[in-house]
Amino acid sequence: MTKSSSDGKGQQPSTSSPPPFKRQKRDFEEADSKLGENTSSSRSTMTTINTEQRSSRIKNVFQGFRDELDEHNDRRERLIKTSRDVTSLSKKLIFHLHRYDVRHHDPESNLEIDPPEQGDQGKEGEKEVSAKSKNPNVKLLREARVKLEEVVGLLRSAAEKEGFSSLGTDKIGEGVEQEQGACAEIPLNALRAQRYERAIGPGMEEFIEALSFYHYLRYGNLVSLQEVQARFRLKPFAEGGSDALGGQEGAILLPIPTSRYLLGLSDLTGELMRFATNAVGQGDTGKIVNPVLSLLRDIRNELDPFVPLIRDMKKKQSVTSQSVKKIEDVLYAIAVRSSEYGSDPQALQEMVRRTLSAGGGGGGREEEE
Repeated sequence: MTKSSSDGKGQQPSTSSPPPFKRQKRDFEEADSKLGENTSSSRSTMTTINTEQRSSRIKNVFQGFRDELDEHNDRRERLIKTSRDVTSLSKKLIFHLHRYDVRHHDPESNLEIDPPEQGDQGKEGEKEVSAKSKNPNVKLLREARVKLEEVVGLLRSAAEKEGFSSLGTDKIGEGVEQEQGACAEIPLNALRAQRYERAIGPGMEEFIEALSFYHYLRYGNLVSLQEVQARFRLKPFAEGGSDALGGQEGAILLPIPTSRYLLGLSDLTGELMRFATNAVGQGDTGKIVNPVLSLLRDIRNELDPFVPLIRDMKKKQSVTSQSVKKIEDVLYAIAVRSSEYGSDPQALQEMVRRTLSAGGGGGGREEEE
């Protein structure tokens, strides 16, 4: 009995704490719950911060786009305004050149309009000055040169202001190695000049027309692309000097596209046709008209291959063909009337003038417009 009672006492339930492994599990669960709450809170805070930073960066990027577009539009408007001013001044120069007196024109010699230096003024120099004073074209071309320099100054100022000069050192791809090991160096200014070429191109084209007409009246030939480009180099231009003959020294302030040069020469044909008809009206019977016709035919033939390559060239070539036909009609009228009134030059001139008046002798540019 004593042994049984002692065994019963040993089997009574215990009221002590749970086992250690259960306490550890519960503590781990509580700690993990608190850690999860802290992690979610910090994660939410970090998400808010990242969203604000990303939104700020996007706003800054689009603000840069907005500033760039505003700058582009402002520059484009300024260049269009400059192009209009250049066009207006160039037209005035052309009208001024049409006052040229063909009675003092010699197609085979250059007309020197600069006064001789004081050391050269001997007897021959005095005779030369006297001959020049009697030639009204000398004064006309001097005035035309001043007007021409005004247009050149306007274009140079615009090119410097808008950053078209090749003086800039910034380059696209500078420091980036190519597959061949070379570095791509494309001047930013050259790309900018190409980007805004259509904004300033019409004025440049009109200027080339006026310059080429001035050059023809003074030198009796066409101005070259190198001579046009020489006027927009950093080195001062000397008309008739080595720079005018194609010097390549000096940075380019304003690049002259070949297409604009060719279009300007095409426009020149209308002015030459008007010059030829004015010459006939002033008494010329072929001395001036024949060289002009030959030059117009050469220009038309040389520009024909560029019709599919240059925009607007086809329309301008059509106007050139009309100008050639008008001069041919003039020469035909001179040939026909010469057989009738060859013995009376005044009657011949009068009949040719009447023929031109009856057939119309407008200019190529008005028909094109």
